[in-house]
Amino acid sequence: MWFKNLQIYRLPAPWNIGLAALEGQLARGAFQPCPSHRPASRGWVPPRQDAGLVYNSHGQWLIALRVEERLLPASVINKTMLERAETIASEQGYPPGRTVEWIGA
Repeated sequence: MWFKNLQIYRLPAPWNIGLAALEGQLARGAFQPCPSHRPASRGWVPPRQDAGLVYNSHGQWLIALRVEERLLPASVINKTMLERAETIASEQGYPPGRTVEWIGA
């Protein structure tokens, strides 16, 4: 597994929270995909496909935070798409996505 951004923290010695308790706390902030009305979303995800929100390996705990950001609002993307579709329709003579059957080709 390769990391895009890895940050390692050493927790203080009197760390008393258990693995199950930490996983329960992280589950309250689990990742939800970015809805159309929000510019960003973040939350906890399993660090491995076959693991929970906390992966324990030889006494080391691995957790993963996922961040999803929208670079452009949906209205800007839709406006640009409609402008391009109109340009293509005027150049080709028919709207994009339409299937054209060629006779004798």
